[in-house]
Amino acid sequence: FLVQRLQTAPSLLAGGALAAVCPHPDHLLVFAVGADQRLHFAFFVHGQGWSAVAAAGGAQDLIGAHGRLAAHAVSGTEVEVAALTDSGQLAIYPVRLSGTTWVPAARQVIADPPALAGAPPALPANAVLQPADGFRINPFGDLGIVRVPGQASSTVVCAGLRGGEARTLRWNAAGTDVWQWFV
Repeated sequence: FLVQRLQTAPSLLAGGALAAVCPHPDHLLVFAVGADQRLHFAFFVHGQGWSAVAAAGGAQDLIGAHGRLAAHAVSGTEVEVAALTDSGQLAIYPVRLSGTTWVPAARQVIADPPALAGAPPALPANAVLQPADGFRINPFGDLGIVRVPGQASSTVVCAGLRGGEARTLRWNAAGTDVWQWFV
């Protein structure tokens, strides 16, 4: 077992969230909130060791200092990370394998659920999901991200708030209602 120094000066936010994913038996990626409030990551490749800690995105791509992170492997060569921006919007960071190096692509910032027009509608009998109009993301709640096999986009679940009501929200780009809440 070899101990390897990843950096010489701290670059991660003390007490910040971590997320890790193993998309391939010989690869491990670890994500964290940086001291500069950007998403940072390092990866381990068997036989090569650890990469340096690097930021994903540009200097303006900030995430919440005390928010949660969630990561999942779409495949052995693609990983996605869900985080909340510094303004509380959902952001998805794709990271792809190029040779033996994991490379982040531009993040996708997701628009918040639409505003509620009028009073919340009555719930239909046996409803499981309803449009999340009027909800906002709870910046201190949990995040989860997964892609169901065969689907073109991932699904994110997170904590949501509307008028004193706390619910679990679901976002998926497929379908007519991209933001929904679990009844």
